[in-house]
Amino acid sequence: MEEIVDFKKYPNLLLLLWDTPEKEMEAFDAFRLLDCRLSKYIKNSWLSDEEKELLHRLAEKFGGGVPIIREVWSNNVSPKEIIEVVTEHIDRRFLEAGQFCFSGGALSSIRHGGYRGCTDIEFLSSKIIPFNSIKDRVYGSADLKLAREPFIDKDAIMVWAICNENIIRMDFMCEHRFDFGITEDFYGVKALNNTDLMAYKLLAYSDSNISFNDIKTAKEISDILAIYKDCQETLAPAWDIALDVYSIWFGSAMKRLASIDSEVSVKDILIAGGVKGQFLEEFLQVIPSFCGEIRSLIKTVPDIQADPPGI
Repeated sequence: MEEIVDFKKYPNLLLLLWDTPEKEMEAFDAFRLLDCRLSKYIKNSWLSDEEKELLHRLAEKFGGGVPIIREVWSNNVSPKEIIEVVTEHIDRRFLEAGQFCFSGGALSSIRHGGYRGCTDIEFLSSKIIPFNSIKDRVYGSADLKLAREPFIDKDAIMVWAICNENIIRMDFMCEHRFDFGITEDFYGVKALNNTDLMAYKLLAYSDSNISFNDIKTAKEISDILAIYKDCQETLAPAWDIALDVYSIWFGSAMKRLASIDSEVSVKDILIAGGVKGQFLEEFLQVIPSFCGEIRSLIKTVPDIQADPPGI
């Protein structure tokens, strides 16, 4: 591993040095900067082979082999492992201090039949002050050996821990865009109810609304459909929550989502989102009613002028 990284050799990574006049730095300093900024501003598909190789070498030396760019993290965790970590290894006092609730794709998949694998364990707090108060306690968040240093940002904490020789990522995030309703129990830990989980997933889809072929977007769609399949009554109240957060931006994202039933490759979208087995057919069966309800909800937002396909 070179001691000095010359960013002039890596044009996409060079873009991240907007406030750094010196374009060469020690390898560890380069790792710290890339670890902080890369996933926020650069997509993996933009990178050259040389840039990917540099990132791999830096991750191996300084990051416990965990990829620096988050979107390539693909270490699927089984429901059994998730339940074990949540029930046996995460410090409940840490969760209570940060007012965290179990959430995300792992909760959705386990709660709705295990339709896809999960790559991380996600906890949300809707309160900024409790969230900030626990950042200095992150090393004690679980009684597991860490694979690398935790990543601590303004609204997110990522912890990579080793459980049964498998690296598991735990995300603790501040979701202050809306207040959570009454929580549900997940093996003794507070978890989002299905309406709040649906609202969170609708917002996440709006944030990642790039292309149906994007894997992250496909996962959000899969999670939304899973919740809708079992709990159709959650869509309208979740819509109201998300619309209140994002207003017309959310409505525009939903126009795109409502067109999913016109996609020839809708099955491929679900497969890209990790949906497997009999769930593929089950999801395909609910798409027409889901898209119909989304279109009806869109009509209640007068500022959205253009209709999505099929209306």
